[in-house]
Amino acid sequence: MEYIHVRALELELDNLISEDEVSSLRILRRVRQLKNFEDRGSVEEGEVEFLEATEKELWRTIDNPFKTNIRKSLRREQHPNEFGKSPRDRKVELGIFKEILENAKREHVAINLALDKYENKFPKYVEWIQGLVKLSVKAPAANDRAKEQRSLVEWMRWTNKTTFDALKTVLIDLGIQISKFLVGYLMLVRPVISERKAISVALHEVKTLLRCLSVEENSVVINAFVSVVQLFDKTMEKAAIRYDGKRESKEIDFRLKRKIEYGLLHLIALEVLRLEFQFCYPDMPMMVTNEWFLANQVIHQRDYVFKNKLNNVRAKMNELKKELSNEGYDSAMKGRLHKLLDVGIQDIWYNIL
Repeated sequence: MEYIHVRALELELDNLISEDEVSSLRILRRVRQLKNFEDRGSVEEGEVEFLEATEKELWRTIDNPFKTNIRKSLRREQHPNEFGKSPRDRKVELGIFKEILENAKREHVAINLALDKYENKFPKYVEWIQGLVKLSVKAPAANDRAKEQRSLVEWMRWTNKTTFDALKTVLIDLGIQISKFLVGYLMLVRPVISERKAISVALHEVKTLLRCLSVEENSVVINAFVSVVQLFDKTMEKAAIRYDGKRESKEIDFRLKRKIEYGLLHLIALEVLRLEFQFCYPDMPMMVTNEWFLANQVIHQRDYVFKNKLNNVRAKMNELKKELSNEGYDSAMKGRLHKLLDVGIQDIWYNIL
């Protein structure tokens, strides 16, 4: 009978080891995903150390020969007496092993709870966009690049001056329009989050989202939009903004944040991606026979497709401004800020190429 109890305990241990291995790998994947935000400012001081320590500990436990040796002993042993131990001694030994594995299981629960707290800081929206762009844009772009195709920005450098100037004008015009909406979004969201989260973290998350929209590395379009966010940050810092608005209701803040981030920001991000795709996706052949026809197609896109989409962004922003009856800025200061930001935005886009 004792042999049966020993075998049952060994089977239980085998299952515990399997669960521990799967749990360790899942936690390790979560830690790595969170660490991806480290260089973008979304991980605050102290959290980086926690994530790094957790990752090291997980690798240490995964590579620990202790569990491997236990599993080998469980698989080798057909009868407890093969180890020269009595069933009672074997049960004691297995009981110690079980306690160690159950302690590890409790530690994993605690780590997952801590990671939940950190993970809630990062918008699921960013992860969704990241996956969507990777699958539907980045992968096809890599295939087209392998066929030696060029982006419109690359092809423009080989056109005549008239075509180049026409296409550059479209790029600058659309870039400035979308950038003003982006700044408008940041002006709206800044007071809403001012008491809930550090402003710098929120701005880093917007830059993270923008970088996710890049078709390929080092996109001039995405870099320009990131520069606009940096311009906003520096301008607001120099202005030492203080808000005259009072929004004490956390329920209102949360509701507005949801509508702004998942409504307005979503629309702006789509137009950033549309412009990025138009000028930076490598779908141009090495040679184009009718340059002016192609330029007119791009102008048509600006005057009809982009115009309609940007009107939707404008309508959404006006809707939110009406709901935010007090945006939290002194009106005179707001006017000065917009003038400074408009000049900075134009400087960024006029120097893009």
